[in-house]
Amino acid sequence: LVRAPIQLTPARGLRIVLRTAVLELLALWGAPLDQHDPFYRTALHYCILTQWDAGAKLLLHKGASAKATDMLRQSALEMAMGRGNIADEELFVLLAENT
Repeated sequence: LVRAPIQLTPARGLRIVLRTAVLELLALWGAPLDQHDPFYRTALHYCILTQWDAGAKLLLHKGASAKATDMLRQSALEMAMGRGNIADEELFVLLAENT
C-alpha cells in the first residue's frame, strides 16, 4: 500500500495548530491525561490510532502513561508497532522508555 503525500493546506495547518493548542491547554489545566473510554483507550491510544505523532509526543512529554492498555491489552507502543512503520524515532523512544 503506497500512500500519497498529505498536502498541507492552510485549513489543515490551522486544524493541526488548534488540536495541539487544545491538548496543551487540557494538560495545563490538569485534565486527566490517562482517562480511558469504554474500550479502555486513552488519548495516547487515539493519537497513535489516528497517526497524530505530534499529539502522542506532547501527551508523553506532559506525563501520559504509555503503560496503559486497552480492552485488547494493547499498549500505545504495541498499537504503533502494529501500524507497521513508526516513522518518528523520537516517538518510538518515548513509548519504549515509558513502557
